[in-house]
Amino acid sequence: MSSRVARFLVWTRLFVPDEEPPLEPYEEPRPLTEREREVLAFMLTADLPGIEELREQAQTAVAARWGPRDPSFSLYVNQEGTRPSPLRTRPAIFSWSKRQGENELYSLMLWVDGDGWLSAVELTPFHEEWPEELLPPSEFETPGAHEPGSREP
Repeated sequence: MSSRVARFLVWTRLFVPDEEPPLEPYEEPRPLTEREREVLAFMLTADLPGIEELREQAQTAVAARWGPRDPSFSLYVNQEGTRPSPLRTRPAIFSWSKRQGENELYSLMLWVDGDGWLSAVELTPFHEEWPEELLPPSEFETPGAHEPGSREP
């Protein structure tokens, strides 16, 4: 297994047990920024069963960024005014960056919790430089279901 693939498996939390304590939030939940709304809407263009419920949830979402140098963000939705999605794979929706060169490869993931609620959008670089801002949706391939092993970084 290449080191890039190993990092991907760790970064996408495939080996993190559900019992781990949650991280302290970097910031309080707030309305999504324009770029966060664009990226979330882009990820929700995937044609998958359960996507309608996620689109409804997105209308009520607020966000909290993961850190000052990590543009990934947690999502909090109104669970009283929306329905949970049957889409519960982790991550639920996935996309690769279009550019594949050195210091240009990224994955973009939409996470849904085990109960069917939107939980996060994660941008993962496959190099040492972390962007401070989310890349625009135009930088990514069409989002779809996560297929482990479908392509190695």
